[in-house]
Amino acid sequence: MMNTRNTIKYLVLILLLTGMRNSTYVLMAQDPQLSQFYSAPLYLGPSFAGSVGAPRISMNIRSQWVQLPHSFMTSSLFADTYIEKYKLGVGLSIMYDDAGGLINSTYASTQYSFRISFNDRWHFVPGIQAQYFTRRINSGALTFSDQIVNGEILSSTIEMYDDDRFHHFDFALSGMVFSDKYWIGITGNHLMKFNRNLPDQEDYSPLLFSAYGGITFDLLNKSHITKTRKNISLTFHYKTQERLHQLDLGLYHINAPFMLGIWYRGIPAISNTESKDAITLLTGYNTGPLSISYSYDITLSRLINTTGGSHEISVNYKFKTLQNRRRKIRAIPCPHF
Repeated sequence: MMNTRNTIKYLVLILLLTGMRNSTYVLMAQDPQLSQFYSAPLYLGPSFAGSVGAPRISMNIRSQWVQLPHSFMTSSLFADTYIEKYKLGVGLSIMYDDAGGLINSTYASTQYSFRISFNDRWHFVPGIQAQYFTRRINSGALTFSDQIVNGEILSSTIEMYDDDRFHHFDFALSGMVFSDKYWIGITGNHLMKFNRNLPDQEDYSPLLFSAYGGITFDLLNKSHITKTRKNISLTFHYKTQERLHQLDLGLYHINAPFMLGIWYRGIPAISNTESKDAITLLTGYNTGPLSISYSYDITLSRLINTTGGSHEISVNYKFKTLQNRRRKIRAIPCPHF
């Protein structure tokens, strides 16, 4: 006989993947979730291409809802650099998202940004992203009613199905303003939805709009000569996609080579959105050009006893530039090592 606890987990997974239309967990055609989005800045918006003023490569691995029978796995690889002569940021990224073995998505993107300086303090960075993505719905991984007999799941079914695969080109636009202490930006993704010739089908991801920003406070006296970084950053990230509205509020504390962070995710004021979703705890360590960080999402919603939370690991490597610049390229002050 099938264990009752495992049965509940399996049913939760099926409901999540097939879409709970009156919930925030409509995942059929929505984008992957990352908690460490500042460790994967190109996924946040193309304006972040070249944002540290040096070549950089980063990798993220996320395991979401680990207690479900088949957890969600997201893997991504990002690389970007800044070309000072043209004030141009260039980036490449690839992401693979496995939603419980039922929906597999692959995203391959290239990003471009251009830095415009209003003065020595304020800068504006527009960005554009071109993307190709493919999504496969594995119908063979589903369990139909005729397969459940006396609490056991049989391997055969009378249902007829095909493995559906969908692919398309897409693009995104972003814009960001920043100074030594502040940054604020917006991103619009899946803008091909505005194309009237595009069929209106659920497989195509809905429009995704996001806004993000924050402020950084240096904790060291500028007159104190040291290479040690010590600061606190207050940040936010809001995004909306179809029926989903999500707000993340976070705090980072960097005392090089260590970093600690905490995020709260939820919007109590919107009735059709979960009032509380998760708290994310973050820790990281920097060894010069290499930085590693780990985060854990503590589920706060009604799935608190079912999902087991989410784990995420990020690895970043920033290359040293060989050019002898007269002045250092100003980096966007969002949290990074």
